[in-house]
Amino acid sequence: MHSSLGMTEFVPAEDMDENTEYITTGSADLNRILGGGIATGKLTEVFRPFKSGKTNLAHTIAVTVQLPQNKGGLFFL
Repeated sequence: MHSSLGMTEFVPAEDMDENTEYITTGSADLNRILGGGIATGKLTEVFRPFKSGKTNLAHTIAVTVQLPQNKGGLFFL
């Protein structure tokens, strides 16, 4: 897909690179829908109506990214 403002690429979750690392969302169902969680190095846009939990999801991801890799985060020693 191309846009008039520049190059835009849409990659469905099922077509993601096998080497992509994922950050857990804290929800097994949402991780499954996203193909494993929030993909690193990719843009994930969340849009929903007012008061639907977008900020709560962002706060959860801000915490879970700090977890060890074996628990779904990116932190490693």
